Amino acid sequence: MLNPTELTDQLLILLRPTYPNIQIIVNDNLDGSRQITFIEKEFRDLFPKQRYHKLLHIIPKEFYESHLQDTNWNEIAPGEDIQYNSLDDETIDEIKDIILDILQNKTRFLELLDKSFSDGTFQCHGDFRYSKKILTEFGRSTQDQFDIFEVIMNQGGFCDCEILLNVFPNSQYSKNYWTKNNKNN
Repeated sequence: MLNPTELTDQLLILLRPTYPNIQIIVNDNLDGSRQITFIEKEFRDLFPKQRYHKLLHIIPKEFYESHLQDTNWNEIAPGEDIQYNSLDDETIDEIKDIILDILQNKTRFLELLDKSFSDGTFQCHGDFRYSKKILTEFGRSTQDQFDIFEVIMNQGGFCDCEILLNVFPNSQYSKNYWTKNNKNN
C-alpha cells in the first residue's frame, strides 16, 4: 500500500495533465480508512457526482483497483466545504420516470437541447451549462434542477451531450453521432 505522500504524488502525475492546479490531500484515519480530498477550481459548477465521474475517467482502472478502491473521496472547489448532497437510489427510482417524462414530453427541454446540439449551436463542455440555462429559462428552481440532474446522472448523463447520447438515445443528436461514428469504422 502506498503511503499518503506516495499516493498523492502518483495521483498528481495522473491528474495534472487535465487539472494542472489540482490539490490533493490524503489522510489516513485512526479507524484505518483513507480519505482523499481533491481540490480543483474547475469543480465549482459541477455536481459532486460529476466531479467524481470526471476523476474516475482519468485514473486508470488498474491504479484505482490497486490503490483507491477502499478510499473515501471528497471533490471540492477552493473555498467550498465538503458536500455530501445527493439523492439515494430509492428516491431516484421514485422520481426517475416522472422527471424523464417531463423532460421528454411535457416541456421543450429535450427538443431545445437536441436541436441546439444537432445544428451545432451548442458544443459540449463536459458540464450541464446549456441544460441548466434551458431549465432556468423554464423557471425550474435550483432544487428542481438538483433532482433533475441527479436522475440524469443516474442514467449515465454527466454532461449536456451525454444527456442526448445516454439518457435520450432516440434524440436526433444521438442518431447523427452514432451514424457518423459508425461510418468512420
